Amino acid sequence: MTNETKNVPELRFPEFSEKWSINIFGDVVTNKSSKYTPKKTEALIDIELDSIESNTGRLIKNYTSNDFSSQKNVFTQNQVLYSKLRPYLNKYYFPNFDGVCTSEIWVLDSKYSSTLSNEFLYYFIQTNKFKEVTNKSSGSKMPRADWNLVGNMRFNITSLKEQQKIGNFFSKLDCQIDLEEQKLEKLEEQKRGYMQKIFSQEFRFKDENGNNYSEWEGTNLGNLLLEINQKSTLNDQYLLLSSTKNGLVNQSDYFKKQIGSKDNTGYKILRLNQMVISPQNLWLGNINFNDQFEIGIVSPSYRIYEFNSKVTFQFLKYLLKTSRYIYEYGQASEQGASVVRRNLNLDLFYEIKVNLPKLVEQEKIGNFFKKIDKSIDKQFNKVELLKERKKGFLQKMFV
Repeated sequence: MTNETKNVPELRFPEFSEKWSINIFGDVVTNKSSKYTPKKTEALIDIELDSIESNTGRLIKNYTSNDFSSQKNVFTQNQVLYSKLRPYLNKYYFPNFDGVCTSEIWVLDSKYSSTLSNEFLYYFIQTNKFKEVTNKSSGSKMPRADWNLVGNMRFNITSLKEQQKIGNFFSKLDCQIDLEEQKLEKLEEQKRGYMQKIFSQEFRFKDENGNNYSEWEGTNLGNLLLEINQKSTLNDQYLLLSSTKNGLVNQSDYFKKQIGSKDNTGYKILRLNQMVISPQNLWLGNINFNDQFEIGIVSPSYRIYEFNSKVTFQFLKYLLKTSRYIYEYGQASEQGASVVRRNLNLDLFYEIKVNLPKLVEQEKIGNFFKKIDKSIDKQFNKVELLKERKKGFLQKMFV
């Protein structure tokens, strides 16, 4: 028999062996909460849908109850908040304070605290089992989790003592993830600080004698670029790539499917150490430097460039992704057919001013940031490993 048939989890603490009890979710958990109408004379902490970060259980902002006129749900500390609107966003929170929240958030609470811990409930709603039910939503444009489905799902519960141990285990794991994410944020903050100081020349590298290199010289961006317009001659001739705000990605891995044309003959060929931009989305930061794919193909709407001998790939890779240049791309872009698309004026793009140090200093700057990126990547992978470990434990420690 499987562990589920025996009604025990695949993984548990050694001191526990008894079977878990089978319950109906709505019989032991309520989503009913008191209603609160905001009063001008009273201000409570108010959690809206944008207050909660997806998939993390983290509160990223809050409001006060008199910021909104709509009716609210009241919650108390250690009740469980779950966003029923767009459940695929997976927004949940375990507050340590009293407050109110939008009516689009369920306030989940154990009906019987002597047999069900809210902390255990909080981690149960993060399991795939709970997600599968909530994602069977009603509505298409504004899907909402259906309480009739959720309330009737099977919910297996163990002894309160084991629940508490499970809750403590995941609470410590969450703390570890938060700590490692803080370290990652610190590294990224340090990188931003160095970029600001180095590219403003507040901080300079020295030559072998301890002296500054010669002054940086100004030029136009167009004087550094050579556009490449080589196109594929066969369908799926090379790996299909997408240029996104967050980097250059394998399209099938990133989107879990191919979103381009079924026949990608005539797509532009992108090679190693080339730059690719999206003219419609450059103002949002969609500029990437290919340092990972030997060769691939990208949408014909993109533009691809190589650089002349005055500049190094690594130097421009960091310089042209700074906030100052993202601003310049916005200035060189004109309103397109929609709010999120602005068409790049190539003449203005090529006229953007660039200050360049000598090649030897460019190489030092590029290598400096490359080392920082390695540290960031290492820390990022550590965080992702912990998150994957938590997902695995969630599936194995609940029935």
